Amino acid sequence: MDDTAIDNIAEAVERRRFPRMVVRCAVLYRLGDAPEALIGMSVDFSATGLNMVCKHAVETGNTIQIELKPGRDKRIPALRADGKVVRCTALKGGLYAVSCRLLHVQSGNPTPERTAPP
Repeated sequence: MDDTAIDNIAEAVERRRFPRMVVRCAVLYRLGDAPEALIGMSVDFSATGLNMVCKHAVETGNTIQIELKPGRDKRIPALRADGKVVRCTALKGGLYAVSCRLLHVQSGNPTPERTAPP
């Protein structure tokens, strides 16, 4: 095995070292340039990704804007992020598990202009 292959493996392992926080709070999300935010519920997140459950199927590869809304739970940071949908799996009850890779994260608590009903 050459040094390049070892470096690639080490880099892949390094990306997986970010711990995931189990978090249950509202997630407002927009797909692409959609004007309205949709509502989901977070499952967990890390520095590089977010898993959520929502009522809408989301196509893999779509760009997504995410706002994590922790409410009164001060352990969870309010943040917004731009990302890419990497997986969408149908669940029971008309729900979908959506996994997103976070590409650009900002702390803060922006309020979307319009929100579609869940």
